[in-house]
Amino acid sequence: MNWVMDNLTQEKGVMHAVLLSGDGLKLAHSNTLTCYTDGCRHKSESACPQAGADRLAAKASGINSLARVSEHEFPGAADLKPRKVMVDLDGHTLLVFSGAARSSVVVFLEAEFTSAEVSVATSATIKVINGLREKLSARERTDHPRRS
Repeated sequence: MNWVMDNLTQEKGVMHAVLLSGDGLKLAHSNTLTCYTDGCRHKSESACPQAGADRLAAKASGINSLARVSEHEFPGAADLKPRKVMVDLDGHTLLVFSGAARSSVVVFLEAEFTSAEVSVATSATIKVINGLREKLSARERTDHPRRS
């Protein structure tokens, strides 16, 4: 699935893309992610995107959790599920999409919230989600009985 996230980064302004499970674990990521820390101590170049993807997945999971909690706070919104959360940063935009039953896709752009790039990236991400809905569904975890 990394190639799907890499394809999203081909859209103008898209810097990074990550697919994560409902509990915030990274399932796939674009290869554009880096550590963004001085003196990176990873032993291989491939570990750096992994670490960056893990951090972005954790942040997106927190944002998504806040959006899901808010559905219970408003009258008449109990049956509404958040589809997309947008975070407007100075010169950048973070988009967190509900991917399927228990997964999300996060896209980070170097573009203003009101720009055409954000609209195009939103459309491209929705197409990816709709086209791969079955594949994007994270399998539900089940408790296995303990052996005595």
